[in-house]
Amino acid sequence: MARFGLEGSRGRSVRPVDGATRVGARLRSAAAGHRRLLRGVAWLGALVPVVLVVASAAGGASPASSRCTGDELPVARQIPATGKGAVLTSNGEGFRFHFGDARDDRADVVVLSDQRGLLMPGDRVFASMSNYLRSNNWTILPARDSTGLTTPRVLSRITPTHAVEVCVEIDAHAVGAHPGHFVGSVGLVGDDLDVGSTVPVDVTFRASREVAIVLAFAGVALGLLVKMLTELAAANRSRSGTLSIRAYLRDWSFLAAVVLGAITGWLGYVEIYGADPVWGDSNSDWLKLFGTCFAFQLASIGGIDLARRLVTAG
Repeated sequence: MARFGLEGSRGRSVRPVDGATRVGARLRSAAAGHRRLLRGVAWLGALVPVVLVVASAAGGASPASSRCTGDELPVARQIPATGKGAVLTSNGEGFRFHFGDARDDRADVVVLSDQRGLLMPGDRVFASMSNYLRSNNWTILPARDSTGLTTPRVLSRITPTHAVEVCVEIDAHAVGAHPGHFVGSVGLVGDDLDVGSTVPVDVTFRASREVAIVLAFAGVALGLLVKMLTELAAANRSRSGTLSIRAYLRDWSFLAAVVLGAITGWLGYVEIYGADPVWGDSNSDWLKLFGTCFAFQLASIGGIDLARRLVTAG
């Protein structure tokens, strides 16, 4: 007969489970659940900056393409000033084209007023690019767009209010635009103008945002790799034994580094790429974005190590 009813049919005894053991098991299970919850929240926090980068990329999509309407007039020669013609003045802003990384077709309109009120809708004012659009490294030459029209294209007309409306259209894809800041001017001449007028043209392009995102990710990833290799090497040299890669990846310090890396990558992307309308004009722009994200990541890792030392010392 089994003593006290605790001996099984195979002769093995079964220990009774007391209340303290049950409480300890429940506490360990609850702690493990809390760790899993915190780890999930931390990974979710790491995804937030990634979502912000994707959202900023989508939000920075180029506006709908626009075109100049009307017939292009032949360029007229400069007419000698007679002192009796119209005098045109603009608001001083000129034509502004900020393409970003888009390579579409856009148009901008500037209205010049006639101070003397001599122009009539039937009169002709000829407008054309008085010089090529140039940057420090590149020149935009006239080209043919998909419709066979010349780009950059300049059209002009006289409005019923005795003003001259000038439209400039640029097809960035057709001209093969490179990143940079391009400047030029539009000249206006005509039989009914006292003197010719010029209106400045300002155009900016920057490199692809996909390239910028890849560079920012590469800088952060390299920072994480440096952290992982240095800490694994330090742990393997210590007397406490070796540290496996799997155990290291499950450590909270690595998860914190991932979260901070996502944040620093987003900050580097916004500060370097998003704030520069001509990013990619210089080769140093690429290195600057990569180096900034890498340096941000290393600095954040240094902050984690310092905080850990302070907690350990306390």
